[in-house]
Amino acid sequence: MYIKKRINNNVVLAVDGELEVIVVGKGLGFQVYPNDPVDPTLIQQVYLPTEKMNVKQMAVLLNEASYEEILLVEKIVKMGEEKLGREINPVILFSLLDHLLFAFKRHEEELKIRSPIEWEIKQFYPQEVEIGLQSIALIEEEKGIVLAESEAIFIAMHFVNYQFNQESMETTMDYMEAMADITQLVRYYFQVDLDETSINYHRFLNHLRYYLIRLNDQETVNSLDNEEIVLTVKKKYPKEFKCSLKISNYLEDRYKKQATIDEQLYLTLHLARLLHS
Repeated sequence: MYIKKRINNNVVLAVDGELEVIVVGKGLGFQVYPNDPVDPTLIQQVYLPTEKMNVKQMAVLLNEASYEEILLVEKIVKMGEEKLGREINPVILFSLLDHLLFAFKRHEEELKIRSPIEWEIKQFYPQEVEIGLQSIALIEEEKGIVLAESEAIFIAMHFVNYQFNQESMETTMDYMEAMADITQLVRYYFQVDLDETSINYHRFLNHLRYYLIRLNDQETVNSLDNEEIVLTVKKKYPKEFKCSLKISNYLEDRYKKQATIDEQLYLTLHLARLLHS
């Protein structure tokens, strides 16, 4: 790996084989020149280009941040991955860094903003909101900046967006709107108040979230492939099955994609668990 361009004392544009990459490390760019080898002992992180962000865009953003700010965001991402128990699209570092640099500037100017979907984020993504709250606590500890609690919602939105390798915040917001409509449909159909603090409520939301992802990616769940199972579920949970058909019709109208009988049956079982726990 050799240096193509020095970005600053801690960031360089390098060539690894035939691929241009961004390399971050304390002092990595100090007194180096094009074609110098990259000191492997100083490498903190290597970032590969993506369809949504090339190395030049990465370089511009990283050049605007201090090394300490880059490390801080890396800590936040790692903390989020540990809490969620999954790896997250590495592009989150750049979107989150960009957001926080702007948040720090707003803090200096005493400008506070709130997300218009704060309620939905808190309801559907409590784990991600907790990551956001822990993040602003870490920011206060390391930078002495006390961000408004509303910033936790924006941080949470980044984790919601990128843990599914999506790079469109519009997609995430669309899913939340669909989930809100579906939960309201369930409340109205069964004339019940759902316990939003229950584990089965959050299991139901998780099922909906992955259902929407599968629907839009045109993936399917494993087929039950058993007519007897289908008949048994429909007989045991007739109201839940009818509700699942209403949900499927709603999704078909919204996304112009038809649900399979397997998806309807799994949805029926999740409804039964939600309503009879």
